[in-house]
Amino acid sequence: MNTETPSRRHRDTRAVITGGTQGLGLAVAKRCAEEGCRALVLSDVHERRLAEAVASIRAETGLEQIHGQLCDVSKQ
Repeated sequence: MNTETPSRRHRDTRAVITGGTQGLGLAVAKRCAEEGCRALVLSDVHERRLAEAVASIRAETGLEQIHGQLCDVSKQ
């Protein structure tokens, strides 16, 4: 059973989130940052959306260790 408070559940973790610029991926990235994640890497195929998502999460949560990486993980 997880006894940590939900607000610090991700304290000191690191995460790589694919499709992190919109929808569920963006929501997960924001939640990780809000809950204490130490570092985040967001990946997506759209450079502009990636930069906007990184800037938005950084501004909203104060997380400095957040980076965007252009990456296509889809099956082609």
